[in-house]
Amino acid sequence: MSPNTDADTITYRRAELYEQVWKEPVRTVAKRYGVSDVALGKVCRKLSVPLPGLGYWSRVRLGQKVPRPPLPELPNGAPAEIIHERWRPREPAPPTEPLDPRIDVAETLHNPHKLVSETSRVFRGVRTASDRRLDVNVSKESRSRALRIMNALLRDLERRGLRVEVTRSLTWQEREQMPS
Repeated sequence: MSPNTDADTITYRRAELYEQVWKEPVRTVAKRYGVSDVALGKVCRKLSVPLPGLGYWSRVRLGQKVPRPPLPELPNGAPAEIIHERWRPREPAPPTEPLDPRIDVAETLHNPHKLVSETSRVFRGVRTASDRRLDVNVSKESRSRALRIMNALLRDLERRGLRVEVTRSLTWQEREQMPS
């Protein structure tokens, strides 16, 4: 088994399986193969491997000598081994560095992001030729706080390697027509 692969290959060889299921219970052997005892029983039937009957292991524990049947001849065309590919999910790559989910918002706005700076000019009533500003609608009393929050958010997104861009503002009608 190697990490980051989609399948494990299990090979069931008839003679080996016969020896294993007569030395210890099928459930124990199945765990070694990484399958259920029912799945291993099906493999044994396909390979014509006889299994111990009910009570076999109890009688063995009591010290009784219980005969085991010989491994029968393989029918013509029947396989002597089965190779099974078992899918398993990929193991996730370990995180490189945990990201701090907190975003610290400063008490005052210093060195604002370009988009925050343009938005601040619009709040102050300064006409700008640029459409590169944030579409923020807040009360006059909340403008300073909103700009500090947006500045902290934009700086943090860029610090995490994400690109921030401004697109055309949509009208209310266009927003209502967007799929949810």
